[in-house]
Amino acid sequence: MIPLKNSLTKALVAFAVLFGATVSAIAQDYNAKAIPFSAFAVKVCAGDNLNYTFRARDLGNNGFDTDYEFLTNNPLVTVVTQPGSPNGLTGTIPNNTQYFFVDIEVHLDPSLPPGVYEVVMQLTCAGVCTDPPKLGKLKVRIVDEPEIEVIPPADDRLCAGDDFLLKAEVTNNVMADSYLWSTGETTPSILINTPGLYEVTVTGLCGSAVESVNIIGADVPQLLSQMCTNFGNALEFAVEIDENNAGPLNFQWFEDGMPISNGGDFSITSPNPGESVLFVSNVTETNHNGNEFTVTVTNACGEIVIGGCFAVPVDFVSFEAREAQDGVQVEWSTATEVDNDYFTVERSFDGVTFEAIAQLQGAGYSLSLLNYEYLDTDIDRISAYPQVYYRVKQTDFDQDYTYTPIVTVSLDNMSTGQNSITQVQANDFGLNIKYQSAGNNDVDIAVYDLNGQLIIQGQYFAEIGSNEYTLSLPSLAEGIYLVELRGANYRQTEKFAKF
Repeated sequence: MIPLKNSLTKALVAFAVLFGATVSAIAQDYNAKAIPFSAFAVKVCAGDNLNYTFRARDLGNNGFDTDYEFLTNNPLVTVVTQPGSPNGLTGTIPNNTQYFFVDIEVHLDPSLPPGVYEVVMQLTCAGVCTDPPKLGKLKVRIVDEPEIEVIPPADDRLCAGDDFLLKAEVTNNVMADSYLWSTGETTPSILINTPGLYEVTVTGLCGSAVESVNIIGADVPQLLSQMCTNFGNALEFAVEIDENNAGPLNFQWFEDGMPISNGGDFSITSPNPGESVLFVSNVTETNHNGNEFTVTVTNACGEIVIGGCFAVPVDFVSFEAREAQDGVQVEWSTATEVDNDYFTVERSFDGVTFEAIAQLQGAGYSLSLLNYEYLDTDIDRISAYPQVYYRVKQTDFDQDYTYTPIVTVSLDNMSTGQNSITQVQANDFGLNIKYQSAGNNDVDIAVYDLNGQLIIQGQYFAEIGSNEYTLSLPSLAEGIYLVELRGANYRQTEKFAKF
């Protein structure tokens, strides 16, 4: 098969011979090219000046000279010849010139927007010939400074213990030459595991951009307070939760491990953000009696489980123990009693092992405030210890039982006119401290765990004689803690138990 171009040429030659005509095959006699040549646009910035060289040729095929001129596709792109260049922006290339050079300067106005612009050397026949114009092009691409966005974690929050790949993204298709983070790292993304302010500088051909993001620390929900109250035939369990910067809270209530929801014996309300209240009715008429109620609280960082609220037949209003003239006076009150058989007063010298020292008959069923008391007169034994622990066990008719919180009574120097702690009791409301002062003075009170970690401290004024303070404590796990009182000339530390 003969190629189409060759076939057409031969046909024209034959036509010319047949009719006696003189025909020259059409051939391109001239061409131009920007040096150095690139198939891609040269990247520049608005306001730049660019030096370049154009090379043209006249092959001498048509017997005429070649005219040239320089053109641009935007009036804000201007061209001048470089100093010392022998050829101007317009002129004629002599016939059969193999190499013809023009050195130019391209000026790019600072107001030019990003885009592709052209500088063209146009060649045309200087005589009467059929050669079409020929273009030699220099393409320049004006690029912008980078525009960037830092991709943070959801809601700019980082959960404690988590890692996150913080990434700087260029959003306007500009090539970034370098990255520099406030951490000193020079990569497009960095791995972070702590909250704080992170800044990145991204530099491209035509400038730099700076972007920062403030990462907020977040954690699982934190218990602020909880209150479990029995009303005989009803129970109310209220919790207050701090979301810890990790977004909305979700509360799921359980009875003995089984999920419960609104309806029937259960009413679940949220009086304020971060609060949830479970009200259980028909405790003694149904199978709720003795059951444990818990709540799982979830946020974006995880969950906590809050439990220890039992539907019990007796609602204790108060419980305390204090030094008396003939021993230790133990007192407690109940708001309601349902199926309550008896109370057992228990004593311990280490806060762990308890012994029963007395049993008092319960009211059975009562919706009135009832007061109970017992005097521990075992002076010879209890005086051998610096502090004694007391609690009361309540037992109902079917032998289910519950305990009051533990209170601590100090027996050191209680009747000698010295400064001393006489009682320490932890409950859901805080830490109640009773203190005997030998005079009017300031006392410093501090609470520590057994590792010596400070939990809370404060200063109070003590009057001569008996004083009582209630410290508002953060939520404490069950265990043994220390409370310390300091004055000008004394210091006393006592243990107390939280159960």
